[in-house]
Amino acid sequence: MEKNLVKLIQEKISDQLSLWDDVTIHSHRFGGIEFQLNGKEFGHIHNFGTMDILLGNKLREAIVTEGLAKPHHIFPQTGWISYYFESEADIKNALWLLRFSYLLNSLKQKTITIEQFESRIETLNVSSTIKQIVIRKGS
Repeated sequence: MEKNLVKLIQEKISDQLSLWDDVTIHSHRFGGIEFQLNGKEFGHIHNFGTMDILLGNKLREAIVTEGLAKPHHIFPQTGWISYYFESEADIKNALWLLRFSYLLNSLKQKTITIEQFESRIETLNVSSTIKQIVIRKGS
């Protein structure tokens, strides 16, 4: 992927995520940028145009089955997913995945209640399969 396009995508996504509560943006150890919630990574974008997010095995399976992302580009049998940017238009889907990860991590870190989580996850219009997995995970 063209380096300038990756940089543009990283900048546009960073601009959005910098507006989210408790999110900081850092350099990623393997090149690119990393998004953290209260110091814990919830996603990163490599300089070669691939975004990785850790969701856990059940959610990875559901997200991949629904065609929202692919298994991780190096460790496909883990709970990581990869999202491959092809154009600037892919930012919308990437932001959806990052918001999903952000909400999961907010619940895990107890910065939001299960009720807040359920309300906010509704705005993402997740499938019933994914909703069942995340509600079970959060209870």
